[in-house]
Amino acid sequence: MAEAGYALKTRTTSQTLDMLRTALDLTGLAANAPRFDLFYRPRQKVWDGLAGLCLGEIVGLMSTDVNANRRLPVPMETLAQPEPTFASTVMGRPEAVKWFVELARDSPTGTPKSS
Repeated sequence: MAEAGYALKTRTTSQTLDMLRTALDLTGLAANAPRFDLFYRPRQKVWDGLAGLCLGEIVGLMSTDVNANRRLPVPMETLAQPEPTFASTVMGRPEAVKWFVELARDSPTGTPKSS
């Protein structure tokens, strides 16, 4: 693979074992369940969240960074990193993502404060 130009991961980390974690919103199937509105994570490792981001997009959720840049498709520059990481990820209902990104833009630290 190295001869073909692939960058190989040569050390194992805890991330290797859980590269395909996903979160699914099943609230439409359960009466009176709370809704999934928003997910935010700074410095998210791409492989920890990519499957969930793809599934979210399929069901109409939006995924961006705190600057409103779309997360999908993932740029080749990101995937070529030794440990691909998004600076930030915001995913959820489009109106919730837009609200959160606007708060982040108005925040001096770049992220909204928890209340």
